[in-house]
Amino acid sequence: ASGCWESRTASCSCCSVVVYHRMLVAAVCLGQDGERLHLLCADGSELCLAPARIVHASHEIFDAAAPRETLLHLLQQNITGQGALAPQIDPCRLWETVAAPGVSIGITDLARAAFSDAATSAHEAAVLAALVEDHTYFKLQGRVFLAHTAEQITAQKQKKAREMARQDFIRQASAWLQAVIAGREYVFDDSAACIEILKDYASLGRE
Repeated sequence: ASGCWESRTASCSCCSVVVYHRMLVAAVCLGQDGERLHLLCADGSELCLAPARIVHASHEIFDAAAPRETLLHLLQQNITGQGALAPQIDPCRLWETVAAPGVSIGITDLARAAFSDAATSAHEAAVLAALVEDHTYFKLQGRVFLAHTAEQITAQKQKKAREMARQDFIRQASAWLQAVIAGREYVFDDSAACIEILKDYASLGRE
């Protein structure tokens, strides 16, 4: 993939790419500006990033001279298609099928394992997004995935469970506090813990 955008931008054509810019971002590569790539994102914003930030490039070529609206429409079509493939991706099954703990696996190989040898760029992008979002069984490193060990998987599941419990507490505490302020009754088993947090916040300014 490292040379795909170089040849395509040289011929005034472009491809859809996925970049890691604090999160996965789908974009169209419009060309190269010095040592950086000029990218058009799905929300209409533009980025200039180093080629090393590209984690996936499609095999489909777009015409860089096409109207901006056309490129955005094509990009959105790609994103929609990838989203439709997401429910078919089972990270656990993929890990059991192809992973050896601690071994790096390419996105193309993972897509073929999930969708057969007929997997396209859209399948690859869908697998990339699904595994990054799940992050329980694989970790993205550059343009490959590192398979987690069984111990790391357990730790990730425990971390997710703690985060879900924290979010549930925040949701219920918020509903309970709103009910108290409104003078309504609301059953909240952890109200005592919430009161202690409010006391800390009032006395020490801690959240």
